[in-house]
Amino acid sequence: MFLKGYAPIPVSLIVVSMSTTVIILLISGFSRKGLVALSGSVVGILITSLLALLFGYFFKIPGTVQEFSETILYAGFLHLRLSDIFLSAIFISAAGAVMDVAMDIAASQNELIIKRPDLSVKELILSGFSIAYPVIGTMTTTLLFAYSGSFIFVFMLFMAKGTPMVSIFNTNYIAAEILHTIIGSFGLVLVAPATAIIGGYIYTIHGEKKVVK
Repeated sequence: MFLKGYAPIPVSLIVVSMSTTVIILLISGFSRKGLVALSGSVVGILITSLLALLFGYFFKIPGTVQEFSETILYAGFLHLRLSDIFLSAIFISAAGAVMDVAMDIAASQNELIIKRPDLSVKELILSGFSIAYPVIGTMTTTLLFAYSGSFIFVFMLFMAKGTPMVSIFNTNYIAAEILHTIIGSFGLVLVAPATAIIGGYIYTIHGEKKVVK
């Protein structure tokens, strides 16, 4: 669709949201757990996309930083908006981690309300926050390792040449990976409490404490 000239960011949002919906429904079915996880995931995807647009505006990283991007241009696709595709790739790559965190929080709250149906909205939300802290810590580390692992040889080359750290971090493709990590981490940090709050209300809606599995 990108090659046909469709706007990359709206198309990416629609595709990621639809994929997330299908995956969560396949995992959890039409249940409150699925609704909480889906709501949290959609909120996280929207937050991540907004952060990508915001940071992309300030970082001003060209879309040609992506691998094979110039090759595609030279192949005759000069109409492509590479910068928008680059920003779309940022929140697409973070969508899986966002969905993972949302499902972790939703599933944990689901088990809590089954075992303790007397929990109030506030107690359930606070429990979600407590669960979120370690999940966020490990997932942000996962993102950092995943993004930096592919650049080991690049860093080795810079070190071998004695390139100053300031110059390294100002290199376009290094800055692009830093941007990936920052946005992904912010998305995870924000999606966890959002999912916990959503779950606190959905699981206890209308005073019904018991959750449909």
